[in-house]
Amino acid sequence: MLNKQFSFSKRLLIMVVSLVSLLSFVGAITNYFGASSQIEKNLKEYASQIAGDLAQSSVLSLVTQNSQDAKDAIAPIMNFKDILGAAIFTNENIEVYHQGSFWQKKNTQTVSELQISDTPDSWKIVAPVFLKSSEQNELQFDEPKDQYLGYISLNVSKLSLQKIASELLYRNIITGLIIAIIVGILTAFIVTRLTRPIRELSLIMDQARQAQSYTLAPTNGPQEVQKMASSFNQLMLTLQEQEQNLIDYNERLGSEVELRTQELTQARDSALTALRAKSEFLANITHELRTPIQSIIGYIDLVCEELEFAVMLQEVDDLDKAKKAAARLLNLINSILALAKTESGKMDILLQKTSLLSIIKECETTVHPLVKNNKNTLNINIINDITILTDREKLLQILLNLLSNACKFTEKGKITLSVNCLQKKIIIKVTDTGIGLTTQQQKYIFDEFHQVDGTEQRKYGGTGLGLAISQSFAKLLGGNIKVSSQLGEGASFILELPVAIKHKTYSNQADVL
Repeated sequence: MLNKQFSFSKRLLIMVVSLVSLLSFVGAITNYFGASSQIEKNLKEYASQIAGDLAQSSVLSLVTQNSQDAKDAIAPIMNFKDILGAAIFTNENIEVYHQGSFWQKKNTQTVSELQISDTPDSWKIVAPVFLKSSEQNELQFDEPKDQYLGYISLNVSKLSLQKIASELLYRNIITGLIIAIIVGILTAFIVTRLTRPIRELSLIMDQARQAQSYTLAPTNGPQEVQKMASSFNQLMLTLQEQEQNLIDYNERLGSEVELRTQELTQARDSALTALRAKSEFLANITHELRTPIQSIIGYIDLVCEELEFAVMLQEVDDLDKAKKAAARLLNLINSILALAKTESGKMDILLQKTSLLSIIKECETTVHPLVKNNKNTLNINIINDITILTDREKLLQILLNLLSNACKFTEKGKITLSVNCLQKKIIIKVTDTGIGLTTQQQKYIFDEFHQVDGTEQRKYGGTGLGLAISQSFAKLLGGNIKVSSQLGEGASFILELPVAIKHKTYSNQADVL
């Protein structure tokens, strides 16, 4: 199979030369065998004629059985170069005379006709010798019929045949090679002339590829090549037009992208300005709301003391309900204020060395009523106390929010808080056996005002700010909160914090395991 890297002209040239060489070789072999057979046939006829002449010359020597007569009969044929030897035998297979190498029968059976035996190097010829009736009458005066006198043996060499055959084979091969060379040269010339337009077209294509230009090919040469060149030129024109259209489109697109980018930049700046204004407004309005709410709670405490002295217990219970509602409202205002400060970048961090165990103990004491309210159990797993450099109040708020959520969404279950320290990082994990979260809920669990059950008939209360504030505080403390949960199998909130804060960071995005 021809190499695929060969050009079309080389392939065609190789195929034609190979075919002509094969045909020349087959023709030489066929001519050799045909000529050899004809030459062999002619040499056999020639040898048979010599044997016949020797048989006629040997009549006298067999009649007289005189060796001198036999010698005189054999001597002329020995001058032929292919005769290796000859002998004359009587009808009783007795040698009369021989010269050179000869062959003798092994029995006395009459030889009725000329016989030729082939050997690798020579032909063994046996010819009978008869006394004709006319000769017999003249010499012996017996009854007129042919009498068998004996036979002659002739050994003829095949050397001439082999020499002629070898010379013939050599000449045929040389002739075939000459023909193949001539045909190859003519084929190369013809193929070069025929493929020149194709090579020119290929060169133009290669130049167009390297220069990345749209060069057109000349439409000359055979009809097929003209069609190829026309198709190539049409392709180049189409590509050039498409490229120009693409350039124009890219320019228009670039202008539109630049315009849209400017619009988006302005929109982003406007949104950031509005966000800062919103955060500042919330911070200011919540600060203004805290004072009257705190005053209301203070006045309720004073009235409750007066009613307790007057033993008006029913009124005291009613005021307690009002006080709890005011406290919840104050807690909501505090949450909004903390979130607004965080978003506006006005939240400060008070770094201090503190005991992690003391923070966890305070959390345990604070959430104990919530744990008992839903008949849950709380397990604290911490091996050694760890001293960390962080904002104690914000870490306390994060843990309280996580434990409060676990208590709220777990009934008659188990809540576990575990602490691990890995090099310069602490991992606090809050796990519950509550209702769990879906994959979709986990994506938005840290968004502001997002609740697990946001319907009007929701079973669980809350504002949806606890986890958002916790994530914001965790970012401020250089950490992060991740969640892992399956619906109906509880949830795990993992807080990762550095042992010592190096700088403040903040992000609104939450990671979901």
